[in-house]
Amino acid sequence: MRPPKRSLYFNPMSLREARHELHLTLEVLAEKLGVSHVAVLKWEKGHCSPNAARIAQIAMALGKQPNDFYVLSTRAPKAA
Repeated sequence: MRPPKRSLYFNPMSLREARHELHLTLEVLAEKLGVSHVAVLKWEKGHCSPNAARIAQIAMALGKQPNDFYVLSTRAPKAA
């Protein structure tokens, strides 16, 4: 039997944790990214995922690497 195929998925919890580490509000991060705070909230809740270019922009804004926002899994992670 083959092991399940694993893929990279955006991890919503990593975005929330990184934002909280810097004590940033949704509004402040959204302004840095040029998006609405609702967009950031949807990413953090796992309702949708930012594309790879946006993840790179998020990483830069939060002083992280893009890989910090991905998880290798057999299925997409759920937000808390």
